[in-house]
Amino acid sequence: MEPKIRSLKEIKIEPRTYFLDANVWLFYLLDLYLAEFSSTISLSSGSNHQKGYVSFVETLLANEQVYIGFTPLLVSEVINAFVRKYAMRSYLLESGWRVGDLEKASFKRDYRDTAYGSDHFRQSVKFISDNLGSYIESGRLVVTELNFRDREQAQYLIYNFKSSPASDFNDYCYYELCLGNGQEQAWPLVTDDVDFSFGDLEVYTLNPQLLDKARRSKVSG
Repeated sequence: MEPKIRSLKEIKIEPRTYFLDANVWLFYLLDLYLAEFSSTISLSSGSNHQKGYVSFVETLLANEQVYIGFTPLLVSEVINAFVRKYAMRSYLLESGWRVGDLEKASFKRDYRDTAYGSDHFRQSVKFISDNLGSYIESGRLVVTELNFRDREQAQYLIYNFKSSPASDFNDYCYYELCLGNGQEQAWPLVTDDVDFSFGDLEVYTLNPQLLDKARRSKVSG
């Protein structure tokens, strides 16, 4: 089935529910993090399109007719990635580490379990929790989850993941949530992940590789 991948620049926001992949939340939270803590450390997201995603999220949150799908699995992925990719990097650079040595750093030994690093870690987790928690309390996030306590659903997910496109298991779970988890209308998914391409789900992106994949698929089809 032909991928339904579209450029985020072409999207007209409608009164519906959207699902933001973890990388999009990371871009948005990094922008807030740098503004709140006025870090002088350069924390690159690795994407040339971070501002475009941040602007899109801000527009969604400002529109009271729009909701954002959310799941505890996503919270876990966002927190784990943020503290390792951004918070730890910020702490180590501010502590005098050289950029070239960062790859050698141990998350536990050099950051989370150190006297000062542990405080920085807790502050970073609190920052993420406070922000996401405020959106949940406002009713703007539609919290849902896949029921792994249901034996049939768990078996379905594990079995069907084997035949899914090249993707990780979290992405596959997000795909299933967006496609139909009790809601009347499938949720479009916003991502910067080049590997995310399921043929029967709307995917919005600014990633040129993912957009090129969609164009090549149309030509070959």
